Amino acid sequence: MKGFSSFFMIPYFIAPPSILFHEEFMKKDTDFLSWKAMRIAYKHEDHLLLTIFIDFDSDKWNQFVKERTYFSDWSEMLKKAEEGYLERYPYGPFNY
Repeated sequence: MKGFSSFFMIPYFIAPPSILFHEEFMKKDTDFLSWKAMRIAYKHEDHLLLTIFIDFDSDKWNQFVKERTYFSDWSEMLKKAEEGYLERYPYGPFNY
């Protein structure tokens, strides 16, 4: 049953990834124009096109982030995106 629960583990983001990793962030800090393009490139590079979820804690993902962004690893990228999000939307995306 251990494998079953890890298959359905959904990553936590403080906001939807499309908002968290917005186009400006992606263009400035990565080789990609969008979060979707980054995920597709990763799946294509590692022959994972049919997978639904990406294991964001994996060494492969961290290596991909290191090679294709200006961050040293996934946790640094996520932290920077969260900080930017909280600066842009300190009370959430619907409170201007």
